[in-house]
Amino acid sequence: MLFEDILLKKIFLVIVLGFSLGIISFYRIPSEFSNLFLFAAFLLSVIWFSGYKHKWFRFLVLFSLFFSIGYQSIYQRTVAEGNVQQYIPGDVVEAQIKDISHSNKLWKKAILELTYVFHGNTKFPISEKVLFLVSDEIEGLEKGDVLLLNSTIQTIQNKGNTGEFDGVNYWKSKGISKIGFLVGEEFILQKKESNKFVKWFNWMDRSLSKLFEEKLSPESIGIAKALILGDRDHLDSEVVRSFGNAGAMHVLAVSGLHVGLILALLLFVLSRFPNYVSKYNATLIALIIIWFYALLTGFSPSVLRAVVMFSLLTLAKLSGKNYDSINVLMISALILLLFDPLLLFDLGFQLSYLAMLGIFILYQPIMKSVYISNKWIRLTWEGTCVSIAAQVFTLPLILYCFHQFPNYFLIANIGLMVLTNIVLVSGVLLISLQIVPLLSTVLAWILSFSVISMFVFVQWVEGLPASTSSGFEMKSSEVLGFYFMILLILLFVKKKGNWAYLGSGMIIISCLFVVHGRYKNVHKNEWIVFNENKLTLLVKIDNEIYCFYEKDEDLPKSVYLAQSYQKTRTGKLNYCRLDKRKVELTKHNFTFSCERKKSYYDIKINDKCWKIVKQITTKNAHLLAANSIYMPWLKLDNVQGHLLHTGAFVRKI
Repeated sequence: MLFEDILLKKIFLVIVLGFSLGIISFYRIPSEFSNLFLFAAFLLSVIWFSGYKHKWFRFLVLFSLFFSIGYQSIYQRTVAEGNVQQYIPGDVVEAQIKDISHSNKLWKKAILELTYVFHGNTKFPISEKVLFLVSDEIEGLEKGDVLLLNSTIQTIQNKGNTGEFDGVNYWKSKGISKIGFLVGEEFILQKKESNKFVKWFNWMDRSLSKLFEEKLSPESIGIAKALILGDRDHLDSEVVRSFGNAGAMHVLAVSGLHVGLILALLLFVLSRFPNYVSKYNATLIALIIIWFYALLTGFSPSVLRAVVMFSLLTLAKLSGKNYDSINVLMISALILLLFDPLLLFDLGFQLSYLAMLGIFILYQPIMKSVYISNKWIRLTWEGTCVSIAAQVFTLPLILYCFHQFPNYFLIANIGLMVLTNIVLVSGVLLISLQIVPLLSTVLAWILSFSVISMFVFVQWVEGLPASTSSGFEMKSSEVLGFYFMILLILLFVKKKGNWAYLGSGMIIISCLFVVHGRYKNVHKNEWIVFNENKLTLLVKIDNEIYCFYEKDEDLPKSVYLAQSYQKTRTGKLNYCRLDKRKVELTKHNFTFSCERKKSYYDIKINDKCWKIVKQITTKNAHLLAANSIYMPWLKLDNVQGHLLHTGAFVRKI
């Protein structure tokens, strides 16, 4: 029976499911129940070992045991963090740089681990990772350096703007909840990194970056570094937007796609020399090389999970024994989650494993549904099947996180499949053969041309009519419901039972609800004042979005806010600077006006009036009214109106 096959034969799927639900339950169930879960798992295990061997009971024992382990992994981590000396704002702390960006941006991201805090003359241990934004005036800092600093550190908070990036949950998945700013006068470099391995890695990182900067054309450096080295610090917003709208964002992150292609290439090349390298040795050599490649990329989480995943799958295949690919996939997930349970909340981790599950489950049925005799057309069809299978399993999560769907993702992925291979091959060869002058020049030209061709192709896909469908908003419960219904279909489809038909019917109904929700968002009329220190207000009427901003230097930030909003409330963007004393907009039965006063803006929408307050003094105390909207820097208590620092102001029209 298919249901029993899933639960009992693919046993690691059951184990990872129990472990994951245990992690999630920690944030939903009080910690007082932690011992109860342990006792329940222990009791079930005792019953099992006492001789009760029913096949369903084995599933229950394993599920409950790993549920308890997952719960305890987060519980013990939280207890450990609560037992260390806590940082108090204003304290001097010792911190080690775990990662630092080398971009040319005004503020560079760095991850610092606070190791000690000083209270007077006493030094207390502390353990906490903090995100720091480092001023571009500071140079020479490297991974592993130890600093003494007294920067102000605060909790990471979302601003409550529509369509904004969920920074709180993103950094939470990396074990980070606080942020600080680092400028020259707030720190002392206590000591440089002395570990030879870390120093070698820093040197290698600088050398590879310098190689690309010297050999490649300027317009291709950022994309080449992202694809080959996993360094996304030099990608500009236009590149990120284009790849995202074309459904090809995964190409810009070194992940399973890149590791899989490199591994397949290595195995193919080594298999051409069977007289010199046996299949066993060829596999081991290929695995050593991809692990070294992971080292060059800094063992980033995306590369590490891909290398672990493909290493286990390759070794299982090499063993010559029958193995279940889903079981092997789940073993790799379990290994990573045991080391870092918070990976479960990492979006890249979720998308990687969902895509691989989709490929393992749906690829063969989709591919076999159409027979193609021509070799090249069949290869194209096989690549298309991989994209479809991965997209089916990742679609609910993509709509939930990004609020849009790339309509031409198949075209984009088919074209990029060829170009990505060329880029990776030429890039790896350039790194390996950089000391050969003429050959390295040729390889650099091929790499630059391929990268530029890739970007031109992506921009062409993005420019096609209706390239993206935006305006999707889903709740987390709806996403979980979608995956539950997919599971019902997969469990019962071969039995042609009622559950399969029920799951299919529920998915169709749910899709209709999602489409209906998008329709409502598209036709929603509203106006919004963003929680941003630079005034940005936006009016959406029918299929038009009007974004108003104060100064030319504020435009980039206003564009970012408006484009993020556009993903959830689709429409054509129009920008208008508030450079006149009074700006007016009239459309159909709608009228809008914004008049600049000394300490506030007077807003009129149809027959209603609002005031955006920039300053409160004794002379304008009358602005403390129910129709006032206070800019984020005005943190007032017990006042009428809306305080922007608590979230954006949104009203229907």
